Amino acid sequence: MTRKYLRAGYRLVGMHSGIQICRWTRAALMGRRLCYKETYKNVTRPLIPDAWERVRASLRLMPRFKRSRTIARLTLVKGQNMHNPEGYSELALTGRPSIIELKGYSWLGESKQRLPIRAMPYHFEMREFARKMEKSTGYEIVAEDPISRVVLLARGRIYRGAVT
Repeated sequence: MTRKYLRAGYRLVGMHSGIQICRWTRAALMGRRLCYKETYKNVTRPLIPDAWERVRASLRLMPRFKRSRTIARLTLVKGQNMHNPEGYSELALTGRPSIIELKGYSWLGESKQRLPIRAMPYHFEMREFARKMEKSTGYEIVAEDPISRVVLLARGRIYRGAVT
């Protein structure tokens, strides 16, 4: 019986217990890949080392799309990134999007494993953040959906559902 468990990857502890190293832990120890749970522990740590530089480069390219409507979407998470609206305004203005969409984090699906329900902002908090961005960007709040916790800011005039 002992051989059967040893072949399955178990190791004996004392005279009566057996343990098995998780396959993810074994892979990490061998330098192959980290446990999938590690990706959720640090929400703010990007999986791509130069992710921030790529985001900034993409924002710098956005003004070149003159014939297209462009949208910058920020997913706001209470306790994580709902601070410094002026800094986000500066980033958004780099891309000069037609619309800035502020979306509140929703406690759904797999995200429940990495963030608490209190990370979901209330709509009034979203609106407050949007008003601060409105002042520092010159964009105007043009639409809101309290149920989805979404606030849209746009530059230019609104007519027949289009932004110019």
